[in-house]
Amino acid sequence: MLNRLSPVMMLIACLPAQFWGQTGASYPPYWPCNDFDADDQGKRFSPWTPDCPGDESDEPTVIVTAVLNSASLTALPAAPESWITLTGSNLADTSISASTLTLPVQLGTTQVAIRDSTGRVQLASLRNVSPKHIEFLMPAAVAMGNTTVTVTNSHGRSRAVPFPVELISPGVFTANSTGSGVPAAQGILLHSNGARTPVPVFACSTLPGSCKPVPLHSRGDRDQLVLSLYATGIRGNTDPAKVQVKIDGVLAKVLYAGRQSQFAGLDQVDVEVPNSIAGRGTVNLVLTVGGKSANTVQIELQ
Repeated sequence: MLNRLSPVMMLIACLPAQFWGQTGASYPPYWPCNDFDADDQGKRFSPWTPDCPGDESDEPTVIVTAVLNSASLTALPAAPESWITLTGSNLADTSISASTLTLPVQLGTTQVAIRDSTGRVQLASLRNVSPKHIEFLMPAAVAMGNTTVTVTNSHGRSRAVPFPVELISPGVFTANSTGSGVPAAQGILLHSNGARTPVPVFACSTLPGSCKPVPLHSRGDRDQLVLSLYATGIRGNTDPAKVQVKIDGVLAKVLYAGRQSQFAGLDQVDVEVPNSIAGRGTVNLVLTVGGKSANTVQIELQ
């Protein structure tokens, strides 16, 4: 596994905080709203839709509108020890981020309770909370199957919102924290003499959402470019043969896929960029683990 570069890892640590500044729909527009309430015992599961803002008869004050993979920002199943983002309203009194690597189960007055398919209830570790978003770490010991999440704070308690838990559910972190575009990755150029040269994969200005791909090239057939992608939801895979990365449709060699050693819930995939695809410009990169594809990201090859 390649050595980590601290500036990039600091970026990864800050990705969730960048996301809170994003705007947009709080849940996919194709979801209608209704007043469905999952049973608190977690014994049934059916398609869930967000609470209707106009339904005042039994609407809780704390409302969860979506359960998302924090990297891809899509409504995928959750995996043990993966980062999950909740969207909604009145999820916290104010915006607070955890200040230590040992994550708390309460920030301000906000707690997130996970009831798994066996009925076991666990408090989730929290990274960030704000009135409209929460990012939490799915407990490692959560059982597979139908699960519910409940948010409690000074405003009250949300309904128990159902979602599935599966062993693998990959998402790749992106530099703009949108789930698309250039990945929040680092590059290393391996030279034939054994030397290593760090190369940037993206560049950003001070404006939100400004990160763009930096052209990558291997500088000759004797050099090998390796990318380190940062992801969540893949550490449940135990078979290296079930990890694939395709760059512009070309299968690339995966050197490592598993836990990143410094940060909770963060996974890493090291992959060689084939020299045969040099010069193709902006291309798609797709990570697949256990037959499940992560969000598509883009790099630029010079």
